[in-house]
Amino acid sequence: MLSGYNDLLRCINNRDQLYQRCRCYIQAVQAANASADCFLQIPNDIDGGLDYVPSVLTTLAATYGCTILDSRLAPDMSDYATADAAGKMYDTLHPSDTGYAAIGNYFEPIIRGVLYP
Repeated sequence: MLSGYNDLLRCINNRDQLYQRCRCYIQAVQAANASADCFLQIPNDIDGGLDYVPSVLTTLAATYGCTILDSRLAPDMSDYATADAAGKMYDTLHPSDTGYAAIGNYFEPIIRGVLYP
């Protein structure tokens, strides 16, 4: 099951609201399928705002046994300035095609390791 940040972040203004919305979502998925693999993606750094997202997702992952996929660990994606200078940002929020490729290539072995141990 996949839900985008735009869905989860709609009308969210702070850490507690994000935690509660994501917690409810994870619990619903796990209730529907207790053996489902859960991945939480920490988004790439953006040009301002949402600094609380990584800590909320890390806490949820630890609580509910989810795997963290941290976009900031992909090559040249550590922070907004680095990603932008490397041509990996499309705008102040979204990675470019090369940014998405870097993130996907970084995530692939992690996901395969969980799904096919």
